[in-house]
Amino acid sequence: MNSKSLTHLAVHNGVIETPGPLGIGIDLAPYIEGRQRLQELTEDRPAIKEVGYSRTFAGIWDYSPPTFYTAENLQIQSGGRGIVMAGADNVVRNNTIEVDGRTAVYLYGPRSLVEGNTFIVHMDPRDKAPLPAILKLRDADGSIIRNNRFIVKRRGLFRKNEEEPQAGINLLESKGVVIEGNLFEEITLQVRKDAASTTTESGNISKGRP
Repeated sequence: MNSKSLTHLAVHNGVIETPGPLGIGIDLAPYIEGRQRLQELTEDRPAIKEVGYSRTFAGIWDYSPPTFYTAENLQIQSGGRGIVMAGADNVVRNNTIEVDGRTAVYLYGPRSLVEGNTFIVHMDPRDKAPLPAILKLRDADGSIIRNNRFIVKRRGLFRKNEEEPQAGINLLESKGVVIEGNLFEEITLQVRKDAASTTTESGNISKGRP
């Protein structure tokens, strides 16, 4: 699902299944200036602005005005990503999100609330995205991540020594992020963050760390 200059969009109380490695359960990102849509080149590289056939690196996006997207009370099963959102003041709450790969949700933008979710990843070795983590946030100043459950359930072959450590949460360019009351199961690293990111962490628990 893609949005065109709309705010306050909500997806809730349903079941979404998107099989295959390119599957995405929910994809919400704003359009700007009519037909120009902010798009991600890849998850862990700078965002780009696409206009027609031309692409220009734009660095950190302009997330104004806030989008206020909500994904709530959903059961999502995806071969790719469960949720991708770009914008400000978005909410991901009380969902169960299960994916084949290593990343369940990717959020771009400040002041996201991620609360009461269960995230399950199956560590498909075909998922080669860098900085592997169940939940990834970029430009996420002031976001809150609380009372979630992060679970790794491996399927098939897994060569631990050849992989980057699997994190529960990965932060890029994200300041003042609150991370509290989360449960991490079978996860090597609770939180990975770059030099620009800062967090306040409390009450997080690791269980069965490999």
